[in-house]
Amino acid sequence: MAKKGSNTIVIEAKDSLVSTVNDCIQMGVPAAMISIMLENILHDLNSNVKKVLEMEQQEYEQQVEVESQQVEYVPEKENGLEQNEVVD
Repeated sequence: MAKKGSNTIVIEAKDSLVSTVNDCIQMGVPAAMISIMLENILHDLNSNVKKVLEMEQQEYEQQVEVESQQVEYVPEKENGLEQNEVVD
């Protein structure tokens, strides 16, 4: 089964939210209450996105730190000669 892309997920979520708001309007929920509900949802989303971005930044910085501490392998010399060095 194919995995949905980010854009598809965002579009589906937006469509679902619009549908829910339309259902609320049809049921007679006052527009002011819907507006307050949407503002609360937006606040929660912004808060969650900020937390996720901070976590991703920390993970990135940790990965950069780990990569910067890695040691490059250099073959050792044997008997004072490099491995590919030929003696006449």
